[in-house]
Amino acid sequence: MQAMVLNELELTLVLTDLLDRLPRPGEIRGKVSACAVSRTDLHVVYDDFL
Repeated sequence: MQAMVLNELELTLVLTDLLDRLPRPGEIRGKVSACAVSRTDLHVVYDDFL
């Protein structure tokens, strides 16, 4: 699986290959075709609120 990962605050997101894991009891697996990062979350991470 590929994911955009933030390794440290104030650094850029990095495209990373992660191992797929099987769901545990009580969990389900879903397929995500697209997702986004909230612009507000990015402002919090980069501490650039005006």
